[in-house]
Amino acid sequence: MKKYSKLIALLLVLIMCAAMAASCGQQNAETPSEEPSAAPSEDQGAEEPAEPSSDEPAKPEKLTVWLQKTFSDDFNNAFAALFEEFGEKNGIEVSAEVVDAAALRDTKLPAALESKDYPNISYMEPASLMAYAKEGILVPTQGVIDDLAANGTEIYPNILETVNVDGTNYAVPFSAQSWMLWYRKDLLEKAGYTEAPKTWDELLEMSVATTDAAQGIYGAGFAAGASASDFNNMCQSLLWSYGGSVMKDGKLNLDSEETKTAIKKLLEFFEKGAVAPDMVAGDDMANNTAMLSGTACFIVNIPTIASALKNDAPDIWENTGVCPMPAGPEGSFPLCANNAMSILDCGEDANYWAAKALAYAVDKTRLAPILETVAPAYGMVY
Repeated sequence: MKKYSKLIALLLVLIMCAAMAASCGQQNAETPSEEPSAAPSEDQGAEEPAEPSSDEPAKPEKLTVWLQKTFSDDFNNAFAALFEEFGEKNGIEVSAEVVDAAALRDTKLPAALESKDYPNISYMEPASLMAYAKEGILVPTQGVIDDLAANGTEIYPNILETVNVDGTNYAVPFSAQSWMLWYRKDLLEKAGYTEAPKTWDELLEMSVATTDAAQGIYGAGFAAGASASDFNNMCQSLLWSYGGSVMKDGKLNLDSEETKTAIKKLLEFFEKGAVAPDMVAGDDMANNTAMLSGTACFIVNIPTIASALKNDAPDIWENTGVCPMPAGPEGSFPLCANNAMSILDCGEDANYWAAKALAYAVDKTRLAPILETVAPAYGMVY
């Protein structure tokens, strides 16, 4: 175990960070400038927007939107185009930039906040949302949510709970996703298996059996680097399935027998050579790359991997299966999440138009058809 002491420490840190993201929404937050209210979005079939009222705030010269890059270029481009379309209809230059997920979270957004050169709208992860809301950087979005509902886009209440910090919504959810176990049917058959694993023990056994290091193939495509969010989320599912958790009753629960048993099970994948050595430091895209390149039998991912396989590795896609997360003694615990956009406080006038732009882009008459084209990559939140 000494060989893996550093890995154990890294796993604990990553799992704790993931738990912070999962538990956001319970901290006090200061409220920035007055919440903007998005005017009702234009009718879907209208060529031109409605004439602005005389009391509308002055239009900014430019709105900046940062979107998180997904593995579906079709979705990335189409979602960005909705913001740009709003700008064209309203005489505002809109810059919609698609940014790598880890770079947006770890460098680009923190740097912008440090320099106070904010984008008007940005993709917002749960843990970041909680922290930035507390700092007074984010604008409450209830006005946008109410206006969306008035126009027929009613976001599920349980989804809205995930963007709520101390009773105030600070983001607008636009899609949902869940993590599942993706696997190579041909590699399993070659190793003598006809069914997907149902438990973590079975997954470990099959991962070892399908590993062929000489050919560069490893059963478990687990990327465990600092930015590997899929791995963090998988760890949560593993902990829960063994009855463990990072926190319990407001206190750290990492020393519970259930949690320690789950972590030991996870380490077996590394100790038995079922994970490629360089994947210990693998980034957020490493598990995707492993599946696309044919060097992994199993990965835990959201359904965006399906679109990537269909487009970039059709031969592998034909031999790809998907199943629920493995079960532990307490059962199987799939992890679901939503994607959301926040408005950053750039002043009342800019906030008003940012709210209108966000309401325009998330309106289900525009966004739902795009989500349908990339199904099952993302699900609806309304």
